[in-house]
Amino acid sequence: MLYKNYTDLVNKLVWIIPKKSKRDNMRNILNDIVNTAYKVEYIINSNNSINNKDYIIINQCDGFAGQLGKYIFGEFIKDNYNKNVKYDISWYSISGLDIEKKEKRKFDLLNCFEDIKIEIATDEEIEIYKRLFYYDSGDFYELCKNKKRLYCHFHPYIGSFDKSYVMKKLDMHKNLYHKLKGNNLNLYNEIINHPASVAVHIRRGDIKAHGGFGAFKNNDSIYKDYIFKAIYLMIEKLKPIKPKFFFFSNDMNWVKNNIFKYLNKEVDYIYCDNDNKDAVYFDAYLMSCAKNMIFTIGAFSQTAYMFNKNKNIIVISPDNINSL
Repeated sequence: MLYKNYTDLVNKLVWIIPKKSKRDNMRNILNDIVNTAYKVEYIINSNNSINNKDYIIINQCDGFAGQLGKYIFGEFIKDNYNKNVKYDISWYSISGLDIEKKEKRKFDLLNCFEDIKIEIATDEEIEIYKRLFYYDSGDFYELCKNKKRLYCHFHPYIGSFDKSYVMKKLDMHKNLYHKLKGNNLNLYNEIINHPASVAVHIRRGDIKAHGGFGAFKNNDSIYKDYIFKAIYLMIEKLKPIKPKFFFFSNDMNWVKNNIFKYLNKEVDYIYCDNDNKDAVYFDAYLMSCAKNMIFTIGAFSQTAYMFNKNKNIIVISPDNINSL
């Protein structure tokens, strides 16, 4: 019985019950029975195995920034709690859609960082750990400290880790510089050679996904006002050097129609076209090379910042724009 997925079977069985409340009650009862059987068999097999190893499974089910956050969390757990860590990447083949169900996510961690190795959990390991050791809330560091086995379903923010620790574990320049070509290579050269390059990240989906436009109160006008204010504030901050703005977005048409059309003529800018729609980590890398940055809401901007090596960088974000 162990490692068999009975979820579909339970759902099929309960559909013969016409009333929803009774159907839901029966589903819960059957799931409890199945889970109890899983636990009993797992305990028997676990105690009877001489090769049994304890480990933590981390559920990878995010875009590139989320993948990095979970990888760094896994490394932190290995370094500080001496735990074995595996990753569940099954979501990318089952669903893999963003929160708006529009963009297909790819597991890009290993495509970007070819020099790292991770252990991928098997279907059997995922099934049993989900049944027995599933956690989606609580203090995960405390859980990892006190529990031998865990299935962690949560979203650690990469910005919560020390920047030097992230850069010690991952080297974006080493992995991506030699792959630059065409428009990406031209942008890279412009960014690093300009004395006041500014990466501007505009990601519409992140704004909508974080508290209904989060700081922008579900209002496009407020969001656009923030972008314009950030650009002109950056110009003031960098005087007498005239900055050049490098725009990155998953919706460049929106940026063209709502931002570029209304910028003052003296604003010098260029934008990254759709070359990287299937390899978004190139956007993060190019942004990380800029001498200054303007953030949007979401972890992608923060991800690029974590790899930025410029010492005197000016960062403008929705959190600090009114205090600069």
